[in-house]
Amino acid sequence: MDGRVWTFARASAAATIVVVAWGCSGADRPPTDAQGLTAVASVAEVMDAIVIPASETLFNAVVYSNGELVVAPSNDAEWHTVRMAALALAESGNLLKIGSRLRDREAWVSYADAMTMSAIRAARAADAKDLDGTLEAGTDVYAACTNCHRDYIDEN
Repeated sequence: MDGRVWTFARASAAATIVVVAWGCSGADRPPTDAQGLTAVASVAEVMDAIVIPASETLFNAVVYSNGELVVAPSNDAEWHTVRMAALALAESGNLLKIGSRLRDREAWVSYADAMTMSAIRAARAADAKDLDGTLEAGTDVYAACTNCHRDYIDEN
């Protein structure tokens, strides 16, 4: 009986090693870029899943009409939502520079960086509950987006 248990234990260990080695071989791993990062979604999918919803939240957070404030975050939860949207936009700039999404290393990177930096300012303004700072940073995010779209929208 001990011989069979020992044999079963050795066979189980050998099978485990084979499965682990096969799993670590990279046979089913997606391709990565030079930094080892994998672009899973397309540019259009990043836009639809992250950039558009986050930018709409930021752009609609502070609204003036005829010089009168008509929409603004009014509590910590609403400011938190604006901050999270800004952070999603900031990180999206990084996502647009990974793998197959990287269109070029000049204008594309410049636009992605402009979105990231503007969105970081928006997150900081939301942290400070600064209406004007949030509005100004949102305007800069919008400019970064429209400049990029002007040059690349037909390629999506």
